[in-house]
Amino acid sequence: MRDPKTFSPWLGAWIAISIFAFVMLGCPTDSITGELNGGGGNDTTAPVPGDGGTIVASGETVSSVALAWTDASDDTTQASDLQYRVFYSTEDNITSVTAAAANGSEATIGWTDGITDHTVSSLSSNTTYYFVVVVQDEAANAAAYNPVSTATILGEDTTAPAVPVDALSVVTVVDEITITWTAANDDQSDTGDLVYELYYSSSNNLNSLANTHSNGTLGETVTGTTSGTISGLSRNSPYYVNVLVKDGANNYNTYSSVQADTKDGPNVIFTSGQTGDATALGHIYHLGVPSFHEESYVITNDGDMPLTINALSVVSRVGDENKADWSITDVSPPLEATIPVSGTASFTLRADQDPTHDDTGQAFADVTVTSSDPDGDYTFSVYVNVSYC
Repeated sequence: MRDPKTFSPWLGAWIAISIFAFVMLGCPTDSITGELNGGGGNDTTAPVPGDGGTIVASGETVSSVALAWTDASDDTTQASDLQYRVFYSTEDNITSVTAAAANGSEATIGWTDGITDHTVSSLSSNTTYYFVVVVQDEAANAAAYNPVSTATILGEDTTAPAVPVDALSVVTVVDEITITWTAANDDQSDTGDLVYELYYSSSNNLNSLANTHSNGTLGETVTGTTSGTISGLSRNSPYYVNVLVKDGANNYNTYSSVQADTKDGPNVIFTSGQTGDATALGHIYHLGVPSFHEESYVITNDGDMPLTINALSVVSRVGDENKADWSITDVSPPLEATIPVSGTASFTLRADQDPTHDDTGQAFADVTVTSSDPDGDYTFSVYVNVSYC
């Protein structure tokens, strides 16, 4: 009979196998996914994310986003003992437990018991992020909520648009200046949303942002374009122009001012006819009820080079209806003829009253003289206002 104190080889083998089974099945390692270690014991079922796995993102700031979710449930582990980890990525590549571990950055510090909200911080502004919550039970079976995406907001904008150097160019005619520039760039506003303000002055005092605002006269404001026109200027006069640009936060920057002198081109003057008793702002007022009305004008070439009149045209209008039939006659010399410096040309404007209208309202006509010179084409208009009363 064997001494009971003698160690049996079979007993030793049984003890070794039991210890190995306990280690492998009863003490799972801390893994992000139960799929990697097979769970623990007889529990192989992952928790079920609450509310269908919905994650709600809110309270976006320059560098943080608040996340909230409904707690999960499990067949063996109590809800308060379930553990959670939050992951984020700038790409939509954390759609599962395994993908979160491989591609995501962790927002929590390891597994955290029973949490249903977390604020992710230290994010970059104006960036879209994707977030996912992973939950595991006591047997390390893990499941992922549905990823949610959101964008952090822009930071406070205190930077003015960047302006290219020597970016302004100008074209002048008798009473207006057309300015063209290279578009500015901004760190937060789109190029198409930048606003440009066109200023002018008769003195060279637009050499800074503050001086342009205080000394200049605003001629035009345009958005998202690279050209604009300042009109209604004095002919044959020196001007200085500058362009200011501002972004959506009203941060201003300035281009460099340039000189732009208007020209002394064709000058159109009234010579005969019934002008009534008032002349203002380039408009000639006609009084009375004529069956027709004629006026004569002279075009004087006040420029410094020969002038060719390419066209004389009339646009008659009052709102959407005409109240007179207009015509131009007695053009001398004929169109396309050359008018030397200080030379003249003449024409007659005739207005025939439209009998289909009553005696109220006004009729307007634009007589447009289109000419050209080596500096470009320009148009000079006279306005005729006929009042029937």
